[in-house]
Amino acid sequence: GTGPGEPAMAGARIRVSRVSQTSSTGRRDTRTRTVLASSSSSSSDTQQQTSSSKVGEAMRAMVDSEIDDEERNTAQEKRRGERKRRTEDPVALLQATTSYQKAVGENGIAPEAAVALEVYGLKPGEKMTKKQREYVGKIVDKLEATGASVKNRQATAEETFLGAQSLYESSKYEQALEAFEAALSMTYADSLRGGAIQIWIALTLERLGREEETLAIYLTLEENHPNSSVKRQAENLRYILIAPPLKMNDDERVVIPDLSEMNERNDRRRERKYRKRPAPMAPMKKREKTLEERVMDEKWQPMLPYVMRNKIVQVWIAVLTIGLTIWSTTQK
Repeated sequence: GTGPGEPAMAGARIRVSRVSQTSSTGRRDTRTRTVLASSSSSSSDTQQQTSSSKVGEAMRAMVDSEIDDEERNTAQEKRRGERKRRTEDPVALLQATTSYQKAVGENGIAPEAAVALEVYGLKPGEKMTKKQREYVGKIVDKLEATGASVKNRQATAEETFLGAQSLYESSKYEQALEAFEAALSMTYADSLRGGAIQIWIALTLERLGREEETLAIYLTLEENHPNSSVKRQAENLRYILIAPPLKMNDDERVVIPDLSEMNERNDRRRERKYRKRPAPMAPMKKREKTLEERVMDEKWQPMLPYVMRNKIVQVWIAVLTIGLTIWSTTQK
């Protein structure tokens, strides 16, 4: 049923028309318009131009595949099959879900406005018809359900991928290969992350000595992967894999000596050195000072810094000290 003032949509269909124009230079310009039309009556026929972006196509395909077959003729059935195939394209669904989550979560756009922008090209604030609102609402429900599933799937795949890298760095290549393949099964092979995982699988296979399988993966990525950076990396690694080994003469090689023998010689030399070292002498017993020495220390010690600068005074002090010493011994 339809509401008051709404055109009947029982015979609604998607019509794609191509308009060709020829410029003065002879070049042909072909444009594709996707129009939503109603077949109730000629006076109530309305047309709405839709977005031609890949994200919008993926969003529409999520809902178009569920429309009843009875409302479509043979030509529309063919287009429905094409949309269903697009719905089954996981990369397109991932792109649509990611774009929707970014618009709603990061940019703060309302869910319906984000979908209307991609599907119909309507800016936020522009009005939609009742059918458009229903259509957009279905897409929002699909994107919300798909977004939660994709988020959990990506988190699990990322955790498995990091674990596989740790196994690879630990030289556990058999276990790393299983972990990389498990991570790939949880993501999309044609995505950027999927391409990176496949490159790691190829590197692991090379470590296991399976060069033919490694080369096959590089060729597949180079020819079929949609991401240009993955293509370029696969091409570079393929060239490294098939490059002929570098031949070097003996005089071109750098000979590194066996450092273990050098360490042994140093240890023996160190042992001989410690073996020849004499035992430390016992500390000498300090004798008591004589009376003259104590008097000299008490009387002359404050003046020594100044007296010692004069050499003549130093000589007289020495003579006086010797004389006092001789006199003290004779008195005993």
